[in-house]
Amino acid sequence: MKNIKSILLFALPLFFMSCDEEGIDMGNRSIEDRDSVYMEAFSVKKIYTMRKDSFPTNDLKTYMAFVGKYRDSHAGTTEAVAYLQFGNPFPFRIVDSLHPVFDSITMEIAFGKKYWNHTLTPQTYFIYQMADIPKIRNEIRPVLYNTDTVGIDTQLGSFTITPRKKQKKISIRLKNEFGLDIFHKLKNKDKVFDTYFSFIKYLKGIAIKPAKENDCMIALNTAADSLQLRLHYHNRKDTSYLRMAASNSSIAFNGIRNTPPDIFSGLKTEDKVKIQDSRFALMQPGNGYLIRIEIPNFNLKPAYTTLLKAELEIYPEKKSADSIPLPPILILHEVDEYNRYKQKNPLINYRKQGSYMQTKDIPVSALLTEKNKAPLYVFDLTNYVQQIISKGLSREKNALIIAPGTFIMESGFQKIVNAERYGFERLVTKKEMVLKLYYSNFYK
Repeated sequence: MKNIKSILLFALPLFFMSCDEEGIDMGNRSIEDRDSVYMEAFSVKKIYTMRKDSFPTNDLKTYMAFVGKYRDSHAGTTEAVAYLQFGNPFPFRIVDSLHPVFDSITMEIAFGKKYWNHTLTPQTYFIYQMADIPKIRNEIRPVLYNTDTVGIDTQLGSFTITPRKKQKKISIRLKNEFGLDIFHKLKNKDKVFDTYFSFIKYLKGIAIKPAKENDCMIALNTAADSLQLRLHYHNRKDTSYLRMAASNSSIAFNGIRNTPPDIFSGLKTEDKVKIQDSRFALMQPGNGYLIRIEIPNFNLKPAYTTLLKAELEIYPEKKSADSIPLPPILILHEVDEYNRYKQKNPLINYRKQGSYMQTKDIPVSALLTEKNKAPLYVFDLTNYVQQIISKGLSREKNALIIAPGTFIMESGFQKIVNAERYGFERLVTKKEMVLKLYYSNFYK
C-alpha cells in the first residue's frame, strides 16, 4: 500500500459513468482532460470470516425451503431439514350419503430451481410426521432458528430424485394409515377441523429429511399451490380428492446443522478469523458465514483536492463456483467491532433525478460481473470513504459486512432479509480486495 500525504478533501457525490478516448463522463459534467483525473489503488488486507451461530429461518415468505446434505471443503458438512405446516382440508367435508371410499393420500412437491453441489447421483429423502409442534420464542413475533429441531414420529414415505434432471414436481404416496385417520375424522365431522389452530394440534406438521449418504442440497417450492397433501377417495358418482395446502406460518421453518472445518470451529457471532490464517474468506447465507472487511488507512496527495469516486473490487475464487454458484448480488452493511449491525448506515446510494440526488438510507449493492472472463464484484464506496475522511471514523468500529441480503431488526433480533432466497450460494475469495480512489484538482 502506498503512503500518501494527507490533505483536506471536499466530498462531492459525483460518479464516473464511463471512460473513453475523449474524456470522462461524470453524469451531467465531463472532464475532457484525462490527465486531470488520478487513481490510487490500496490493498485491503484486513479480511475476516465471521459466522452467525444462529439466525431465524421461520416465516418461509420467499416460498422456499431447503432439504439435503452435502460436504464442502470450505464450509464443512451441512444438513438441512424442512419442517412444514399444512392448512385445513379443502373442501371441508365429505358427503357421507354418497358412500365415499378412501383410496390413498399423496404428497405433491414442486421443486425450486435451485440446487447446490452438482451431482448426477440419485438423492433420497424421507417424509415423517412431526411428533410435536415447534416451540416458538416471543409470542408477539414468533422466532424459530436454524439450530432448532422438532421430534419426529412415523415415517410416512420417501422419494428419490436426480437433481440434475431438473425434475419440476413429484407425487409421493404416503402410508394409508395416515390418510385413513384423516378420512374417518372428516366423515365424522371431528372438531379438529373447526379451526386452523385445532388442525395444527392434530396434524403437527411434516418433516422432510435427507438420507445419510446424500451429497446435494435442493430447494422446495412451499407456495400453497406447489406443496400439498392430497386425500384421494371415490364414491358412487366419481373420484375426487381433498387438498391440504402448505402454510407459510410462523412455525414452518428450516433446521440447518453445519459442522464447519477446523479453522471455523467454535466461531460465534462476535468472533472473526483472518484470511491469512484460513487462506480464504467465506460468505454463505444458509450457514451463517459472512465476510468482514476493514478499509485501510489512506491519505491523498496535496495537489488533488477532490475525491470523485471510491470503488471496492472483490475477486471470487473462480473454481469454487464450479459446484456451488456465486450469489448474483452482494450488499454491504456497516457493523461495529462486535459485528453488530449499525442501524444508521452511511452507505448511501445515489441516483440521477435531473441532478444527483440522495435516496433513502439503504445499503450499497454490487452485481456479479466478469472482467477478463473472471468473476468480479464492484461496490461504489464514495459516500462511505467521504465520511471516513470527513469524520475520522474508526475502521475497526465501522467495519463492513458482506452479505447477500439486508439486515433488519425485528423484536430485538437481527435478520438478514432476502438472504434465504440465495440459500447456499457462496462467495469464496483468496485474494486481497482492492480499494480504488479516483481524485482530481479539477474543481479547485
